[in-house]
Amino acid sequence: MDAGKAQPPFGGSRATAVAAVAAAAVVLAACGSSPGALSSDVLPVGAAAVSPAPASVSQTLEETGSSLMAPLFALWAPAYHARFSQVTLHTKSSSSPGAAIVPVHRADGSGSTFLFTSYLNAQDPSGWNSSLIGTTVAWPRRPGALGATGSDAVISSVKSAPGAIGYVGVSYLSQVINATEGEAALGNSAGSFVLPTARAIQAALASFTNTPASETISLINGSAAQAYPIVNYEYAVVNTSQPSATRAQDLRAFLTWAVTSGREQLGQVNFQPLPSSIVTLSDTQIAEIKG
Repeated sequence: MDAGKAQPPFGGSRATAVAAVAAAAVVLAACGSSPGALSSDVLPVGAAAVSPAPASVSQTLEETGSSLMAPLFALWAPAYHARFSQVTLHTKSSSSPGAAIVPVHRADGSGSTFLFTSYLNAQDPSGWNSSLIGTTVAWPRRPGALGATGSDAVISSVKSAPGAIGYVGVSYLSQVINATEGEAALGNSAGSFVLPTARAIQAALASFTNTPASETISLINGSAAQAYPIVNYEYAVVNTSQPSATRAQDLRAFLTWAVTSGREQLGQVNFQPLPSSIVTLSDTQIAEIKG
């Protein structure tokens, strides 16, 4: 915290949703192969007990995809041929989905970048060291990687690049959905993969019980089993010494409203209200604003 400034959190805690923003159609297209071929990534394996008979003419079906399915297809191929001798299954283990991943990052300074890179460091400090944490980052070079200025540009860049994935704040979730892009479940400290739902954000907040009076705290990787791993408080940076008593009063009034009555609007942008204990700490800091 800067000296001489109060930083009460306001507007609620915000999960910066590191959304998987690849359109489902792109993912499926990447898994597909030539007409008449199968992909084990999209093949329904929970078929009904009685399957329809194949055509009576001789035919060969080619399968390629997830190596996870290869042992099963090694059993399925002879069993199916024994049942329907006119059909031969050829299987080849490759990978899924086979499309190149195009990372999209913020090119400008961004709190979302700071939170996302903090999460990457917390999850894998050897693969993402602390020097790569910041509002602007020297991103590792990768062919095809894209930089975008602003969250709207991230969303549009992902939409225009097959196989792309990026990150934006949860307040942009409706834009992500409207762009027919997806949302990622992120791995947390307990090994669970969760979406930034209200319950997951609240679970994360509840796991941090020792917030200092300054309210300066990292909320990355909360310990709760179903905690969303990237959560933060939004801050108002305000000079504690204002030019007039009226100015100070107005600021105190607004900030108090923001952490109390202002919570009524939070749900519209997927924010969550501050815990009551944090509101109390905020009230103390707001009271320091004098004129």
